[in-house]
Amino acid sequence: MINFKLQISENEDYDPHYNLILDFRICNLNFGPEEIIKYVEFVRNNPKIRAERFTVFLTDKPNEVVLATLFKIRKGNLPLTTEVFTTLEA
Repeated sequence: MINFKLQISENEDYDPHYNLILDFRICNLNFGPEEIIKYVEFVRNNPKIRAERFTVFLTDKPNEVVLATLFKIRKGNLPLTTEVFTTLEA
């Protein structure tokens, strides 16, 4: 995740204030809690990426809910408004 964020942040059209919809439904996530924690610290320590914005997670599996909720909790005082939306089955 960190390498991807670094790569897109180098684009001249990158705006750290853009809002995100992360759709985790119908996918296989290849990261776990450790990567979420590292990513939050990465964002916290990189002003070029850290900005006020909305982030929404769409989930349909229990592990996706856990990872998205972990992000929401660990972000602490970062200027991100984060919500997790899931199916009843998750």
